[in-house]
Amino acid sequence: MQGPVTWETLIGMGVILGAVIGVWLRIEYRMTTTIAEALKPLRDTLQHIEGRFTASDTRISALHAEVRMLEKSLADHKLYAAEHYSRLSDVRNVRDEVIERLDKIERRIDEAVRVPTTPARPRG
Repeated sequence: MQGPVTWETLIGMGVILGAVIGVWLRIEYRMTTTIAEALKPLRDTLQHIEGRFTASDTRISALHAEVRMLEKSLADHKLYAAEHYSRLSDVRNVRDEVIERLDKIERRIDEAVRVPTTPARPRG
């Protein structure tokens, strides 16, 4: 397209652009209202469900408080057990040391009791 742009061309382009924008906004409005109408039953159902659970919120809160109390009690018991009881690995180590010492004592007793065997002297 060559030549000067006239007012008629500008106005024509503006009218076309305005029509396209108008159609676009109308479609968007219809989509928004259709979606809102489709979601209304879901919103009503959700509000009904929330209303039913509001009454049991106090029970849920009480259960959460009880769970927190039990968790604290379990943590206290674990701390007490760690402070007052031995681990299995420690008990095994002590057992192995005791057995080793008993073996040494047994060997010493055997050596002390053992009668030295000397060859018999010939008689005569």
